[in-house]
Amino acid sequence: MELATFGQDLENKETPYDALLIGLNDDRQVLYERINHRVDVMVEKGLLDEAKWLYDNHRDVQAARAIGYKELFPYFAGQASLEESVDKLKQNTRRFAKRQLTWFRNRMSVSFYMVSESDVKKQINKAVQDFLAN
Repeated sequence: MELATFGQDLENKETPYDALLIGLNDDRQVLYERINHRVDVMVEKGLLDEAKWLYDNHRDVQAARAIGYKELFPYFAGQASLEESVDKLKQNTRRFAKRQLTWFRNRMSVSFYMVSESDVKKQINKAVQDFLAN
């Protein structure tokens, strides 16, 4: 549907519009702790069952190579402990987050704000107001 709507050439194109790109970041240690906690919550809420179903039924599909599934497959195959697999999942998620930040910094003009700063909302509101005023 998207190809039919937008055409074959889906490369990024210049736009006549100005954009304000706002990125949210935090101290790396805080960010990594949040990622680790998020993975723990995902495991508690059924990630293992979901990944096991994919492992048993469709392990060759593209989604099976995604972060969150591929790290658990060695556990299901008896090649790693659950703790090792979850630790690998956390590590790969942290690495992915780092790559995302690097990608945005290198390819886009993004203004990053530290979410743990007490006045971050005020800073972002001011940036938006200044952008709209210009």
